[in-house]
Amino acid sequence: MPSKTVIRELSVNLNVEEISELAHDLANREIAFMALEIQKKQIYLEWRDKIKMAKGAIKGAEKIRDKAVRKMVECTEDYTVSTGMIVLRRNDTGEQIEIRKASEDEVKAYDEELQGDMFNSEGEDDAAAG
Repeated sequence: MPSKTVIRELSVNLNVEEISELAHDLANREIAFMALEIQKKQIYLEWRDKIKMAKGAIKGAEKIRDKAVRKMVECTEDYTVSTGMIVLRRNDTGEQIEIRKASEDEVKAYDEELQGDMFNSEGEDDAAAG
């Protein structure tokens, strides 16, 4: 009967020395993997900060697109007692920015201010007459 030699992949039991060698190799690979993970985190943090800085540097692009910037502007609120409305105007241009109903707290504050003004002006009239 003719025969030939073939090679096949089969399950083979490991001896103690082979198990020890594989365990050592696996431990080294795990250490290398953990080092890569640490490196990845460091690179991520470094690049995250660089990206934040780059985004901050180009943040002004919408200013060019919108042809406007946001900044603090002195305004005046005019309260109308009869309507209970507040009109907000820019002091630099006189432009009316907002019309809104005064809140209860604002109404109370303006009423107190108006009453104080009335008492002060009456006192001044009395002093001028005397």
